[in-house]
Amino acid sequence: MPNLIVSTCGTSLLTNGADGDMRRLLVTHANAKEQDIGVPLRDKIDDWVKQRQAHLLDSDDKEATRLSAELNGLLAYYEAAGGAISANGQDQYWLMVTDTWLGQKSFECIGGWLEGRFGQPATKVTAGGLNTSSLVDFRAALADIVKQLDDLDLPRWRDRGYRVVFNLTGGFKSVNGFMQTVGMLFADECFYLFEGSRELMRVPRLPVRLDPTTAFEENLEAVRKMANGEELTRSACGTLPGTLLFEVCEDSVQLSEWGMALWIAARSGIYGEGLMRPLSDRLHLSDAFCRQANDRHGILAQSERLDTLNRRIDDLARCLDSNGGHNPNRLDFKRLKGDPRPPSTHEFDVWSGLGNRGFGHYETRNGEKVFVVDAIDGHL
Repeated sequence: MPNLIVSTCGTSLLTNGADGDMRRLLVTHANAKEQDIGVPLRDKIDDWVKQRQAHLLDSDDKEATRLSAELNGLLAYYEAAGGAISANGQDQYWLMVTDTWLGQKSFECIGGWLEGRFGQPATKVTAGGLNTSSLVDFRAALADIVKQLDDLDLPRWRDRGYRVVFNLTGGFKSVNGFMQTVGMLFADECFYLFEGSRELMRVPRLPVRLDPTTAFEENLEAVRKMANGEELTRSACGTLPGTLLFEVCEDSVQLSEWGMALWIAARSGIYGEGLMRPLSDRLHLSDAFCRQANDRHGILAQSERLDTLNRRIDDLARCLDSNGGHNPNRLDFKRLKGDPRPPSTHEFDVWSGLGNRGFGHYETRNGEKVFVVDAIDGHL
């Protein structure tokens, strides 16, 4: 069974072996963006980064474990599995890095070594504000990280036969503490190296289910809007517990990092029960489409398909409200070529396989331009 390994990634490669002056420069600029560092200092740090990158790329496994905490943990994990790369090198590597210049450099170095060693390019996972300069920004970034992991669709990887593993050996304590808890919801296993040894501390997915379903169902529209990127007033959130929210500014709240994680964990059970009302007034569902979606003997007989359909309808609502600014690959909302399926003029992706696409058209209702979803159908 191949693995999808999500590694929290810090700057150990850069700080290991640095002398006192360089270490101080790295610590001082740990939260800085590239443009925030003066050219002379940036050039000095960049020269050091290039040295460390060249050293790493020229390293065998043993030397790599000495240079990088992240690779130390990863290679120890492989050693514990008998030293073989799972599924003939098909493992996938996602590196969670800070939203900083040094975070980007660390990703380039570690990702470059992984691709050279295992033949698989690494995927970067980060978010604006994922640094330690602001607690509010940091918490918002953690919530965004959870949403990105959701967008990268971990269940889909499991369906393809992958085991989801979190490597928490490297990275920063503030991120790792959060990811340890998230791992209990999303990962099959978390691991990190026991301090100063090659022994692995392994935390399997716990047989415990957190069930915030009641709180979410009582405030479903508010939760769905915030999960879809909106900020609401506290009063609009009804009876949602404060731990599931954080204040963005005065009387404006968003789902907290914990709220986002728990919503994603609970969402499939809610979304698999029935078709949700669109989150945007610019989106309408035709009667024919609603009948099709609610026909449990048709292509939506499986609850996971209805769950996915509701998620795509949420994406479509956000796409319309942003005038196309939000149009991820999983949605791919676009105009049809020619006129192959009147009255539909546009299509969007729902899931792979049978009933892959949604079709619809624009029309004017009550003086407003709205998009009407006509049907789900296969490829034209």
